[in-house]
Amino acid sequence: MSAGMEAGHHPRPLPLPGLSLADEATALGLPCFPCRLDRVPVTANGFKDATRDPDTIRHLFSRSGAAAIGVPTGRASGFNVIDVDVKHGKPGMEWYAAHRHRLPRTRTHRTQNGGLHLLFRLPPGVEIRNDQKARVAPGVDVRGEGGYVIYPPTPGYTVEDDAEPAEMPGWLVEACLRPKSQAVEPAPRRERSKTDSTHGTPYGVQALAGECEAIRRAPFGEQEHTINSAGLKIGSLVAGGELEEEPALAELLAAARSVPSAPGREPWSQRELEVKVRRGFADGQRQPRQAPPRGEPLPQRSLADEPGEEAPPETPDLRVLRLHRRPPPALPLDVFGPWQGWMVDAAEAAAAPVDYVAAPLLAAVSAVIGNARWAQAYSGWEEPPHLWCVSVGDSGGSKSPGADAVISGVLPAIEERMAGDFPNRLREWQAASEIEKARKEQWAQAVRDALNDKSKGAAPPLPPAPDSDLVEPMAPQLVMHDVTHEQVALRLSNGSPKGLLMVRDELAGHLKGMNRYSEAARAFWLESYGGRSYRVDRVKLPVPINVRHLAVAWWGGTQPSRLAEIMGEADDGLLARHVWFWPDPVPFDLPSKAPNMQWAIDAFERLRPLEMGLTSDGHPEPVVVQLADDALPALRDFGREMFERQQDAGGLLNSAFGKARGLALRLSLVLEYLWWAGETGVRAPPTVITRRAFLAAATLVAEYILPMAERVYGDAAASPGDRGAATLARWIAKTRSKEVHVRALQRDVRLPGLNEAKAIHDAARALVDAGWLLLPGGSGAPGRPRVSYPVNPVLWTMLS
Repeated sequence: MSAGMEAGHHPRPLPLPGLSLADEATALGLPCFPCRLDRVPVTANGFKDATRDPDTIRHLFSRSGAAAIGVPTGRASGFNVIDVDVKHGKPGMEWYAAHRHRLPRTRTHRTQNGGLHLLFRLPPGVEIRNDQKARVAPGVDVRGEGGYVIYPPTPGYTVEDDAEPAEMPGWLVEACLRPKSQAVEPAPRRERSKTDSTHGTPYGVQALAGECEAIRRAPFGEQEHTINSAGLKIGSLVAGGELEEEPALAELLAAARSVPSAPGREPWSQRELEVKVRRGFADGQRQPRQAPPRGEPLPQRSLADEPGEEAPPETPDLRVLRLHRRPPPALPLDVFGPWQGWMVDAAEAAAAPVDYVAAPLLAAVSAVIGNARWAQAYSGWEEPPHLWCVSVGDSGGSKSPGADAVISGVLPAIEERMAGDFPNRLREWQAASEIEKARKEQWAQAVRDALNDKSKGAAPPLPPAPDSDLVEPMAPQLVMHDVTHEQVALRLSNGSPKGLLMVRDELAGHLKGMNRYSEAARAFWLESYGGRSYRVDRVKLPVPINVRHLAVAWWGGTQPSRLAEIMGEADDGLLARHVWFWPDPVPFDLPSKAPNMQWAIDAFERLRPLEMGLTSDGHPEPVVVQLADDALPALRDFGREMFERQQDAGGLLNSAFGKARGLALRLSLVLEYLWWAGETGVRAPPTVITRRAFLAAATLVAEYILPMAERVYGDAAASPGDRGAATLARWIAKTRSKEVHVRALQRDVRLPGLNEAKAIHDAARALVDAGWLLLPGGSGAPGRPRVSYPVNPVLWTMLS
């Protein structure tokens, strides 16, 4: 919750005498920026210039035309706004009148046109984007992430209700997210009878009690699925009028909070449980369901349903196909500046999402810049540019083809040019080496002569002083593949001091096998992110390897099925250092044109000659590129936002939020030089990181990288039961099978993770709860009954 929305704090509804508009804006405690009375921002960057800093607010509101207070919606302020519009005869008030009984009391503003702004807290785990296309209903817009509203005490805007912003109801969250063509209409309400309780009908109340008990008793490994399923079913009954929304949701949340954590696993966080309940509940509200006709039994929820029990087919929950995973965020292509067109062309040529081009591009650029340039926020805080990027996708999803333009098309040409004068240096070393060898042979002969001629009593001569500079040069190299950490250390200490790009088509093997060669390997790779000095001791050789700046970039791929395996290690910060790219696949199409590879090679060639500086004793040292002074407030605001969000996050996501500030600083340097390399004309390399570059990096982190991390970490946390259910669901959808025959599936099909009868039964029962399958009937030879789960016929309608 933002500073302006903390409990007990209400932004003042009326202007105080003697206060300027800037003072009023400051007193709100919200990020603000100036607008004209027609709502047009006065500043160049609009809501992106919003700030809480009093001095900055006074400066901004001193500009000509500043007559209204703008407040950004979404994460910046901590609330979204439902804009009920009446201007030009829009029917927003008709929607409000029809739905008012379903809306909780919340903070409400009256607009200058007579409409309403309804303020709601951000729904956990879901991002609502700004939308002015009447997605909710005609005359009802959404002001969310990327938008803003005019805030009282701006003239013409008043506070109708100064309550705290309430939690947005699940049905309204869904209305904000669904396509415009599916604008929500008032849900039909069941007529309540005298026998109904204050919270619902007997049918609804008993169903709620059963689902809450199922949550409390769910065994380890099935808790997440049970919570999702219960939320879906109760949400549908609320939408059908069988239960009141707030009491039903409160009981589900209370049941979920009582769930014990499995031994040896990270404890459930309260926020994590709440997100799961609310997501299922919101999905259920899209599918209104009412009690069966009079005379049919009330619902009975059991953890061990008996075969043969009949129940009306439920609406299948299609989310099981994707493990209830978070949808991928859209890659903000505009942050890549002059590279946008090339990236799109490369993606189309590979029939791949553009994300699979962005991942290796960022990693490769960070490696080519390398230790030649480091980003500095202020004295004492420097970051190397090296990035660890991972493309996630199923086999055949075009991860490698998407990377080919960079990894196979650009980098080999750059490595070839890196060789430079290496052949001459190698020949010079060979000559010097032979001279050194001859000197040692002369000394050895002198020792033998002294020992043989004892009559002179001469002592054997001392060996010649070794030439400390006589180290065999290694050819400059940019890309390395499957190597040990000792080989990487050798390369960094001699030949590639700027750094390296490690490339692995399947990154899971590397992450799981870090300790294969020695226990020091994982520590080495952890340190290789920070660019600090590092020493590798070797048993076989007396001389250790000293690396002055241990920094490597990574690009690799992995499959979703291996995420749980990767994430199973202890959280030592290694995984949170990775930037994940996991888009949805794109259908195959013929490309409109090939990417201009020569343009990309020439751009990389501008980066390649960047050299490291030298210390006073002649050792190579990174050149520091400082963040511009006008970018420091943006860094401060971004850092505070990440800190606030970190407090509500658990596990790996907590670590990711903790590293977001440093990642944004790295990315700002990479983007600054990426833009420069793609420019036309001739300009000296950047010597400062501009505010524009930092804001672009912060946008990429906040709107893409962190939401993508939620998608990856959430998928990795799925239980084996949920994974089995998703595998079985995909097989059903693909084959259009009318039943799941356990023995046939085990003997003939052999799906991944479903090789044993128990695993198949567990997956099938999960799909029964999800509405995909009906409870089995048995038939066949005595002693060996044929167990099959019929597929819910409603499924085919939904899939088609």
